[in-house]
Amino acid sequence: MKTAKRILTVALALMLIFAMAAPSFALLTTGYIPVENGNSYYVQGADSLYEMDGEFTVYLSISGGKRASAGPINRIYEVTMGTPNAIDQKYTVYDVFTAAQAQHSNLYLNTSTPNQYHQSWLQGVKDTSVAYSTWFEAEALKLNGTTYYCGWMFRINGMLPYYTHTVNNNSVTEACLITDAYVTAGDTIDLYYSNVYTQAVATKVRAVVYMGTSGNTSSFKLLEAQCYVPSGQTNWTLTSWSPVANANSIKVKIDGSSKTISTDSYGVFTRTNLSTGSHSIQFKTTTEAYSFVENNITYTYEVPYIVGMYSEFTV
Repeated sequence: MKTAKRILTVALALMLIFAMAAPSFALLTTGYIPVENGNSYYVQGADSLYEMDGEFTVYLSISGGKRASAGPINRIYEVTMGTPNAIDQKYTVYDVFTAAQAQHSNLYLNTSTPNQYHQSWLQGVKDTSVAYSTWFEAEALKLNGTTYYCGWMFRINGMLPYYTHTVNNNSVTEACLITDAYVTAGDTIDLYYSNVYTQAVATKVRAVVYMGTSGNTSSFKLLEAQCYVPSGQTNWTLTSWSPVANANSIKVKIDGSSKTISTDSYGVFTRTNLSTGSHSIQFKTTTEAYSFVENNITYTYEVPYIVGMYSEFTV
């Protein structure tokens, strides 16, 4: 039971209030990227694959909810990691959180004190450019008499990181803590507020895969996956990446410019006349409203329902 609680708490990066109380688009060193019908998680390789020299850049993409009149958070933070003379150093998502706060004065990431189930997890996020005093923390939200458990999750390049280690002389594979998930140059850490109550309402994550360019037309495939906890269970159910077919009026920013895209029956969309070089895609987060009571006041909390993973691609 202790292991099950650890896995559940970990993947939220991690906080959920459960009844039991508790920009590169490829990871170049391992090649774990979203693919159609592929897993939405990866298992970290040997530690040596994540050793970095000198300084490098990662990207922290935060998609949060809207609480009362505050929010939402939907920003990309560029974060410099390492030092000029560093050799063969490893860095984790926790290190990214620490560096991001030091480099962005408006950003606060409140991590927990270790306990018997985990080392550290993310308790709340605040961006003072959105709301000076509002922490976006895990909530047990209610809608039509049903409780929905929500909290912060992270992905690396669109994927949930797992790792293998030894427990009581046995090899165990489980979800990474923020202190276990390694990052490398160009990685995007997507930090998003997530609903995990059954597949019907669980937050969906979307990823764009660059398929190539022919003539002046570049093709992309839009994929979608979910992470949820079936009623009565304590472990995650992760869906595979599947195409988002025949979707209309999806709002994105390509290189910072607002666009509207639509996919065909295969989940494919195209753009024309993209210049040779690096480009980025960022989604507008879709939210769903829930209510909760605090100090006898009812608030509405808009929880991300569809979160698009920020990505870069090269034509």
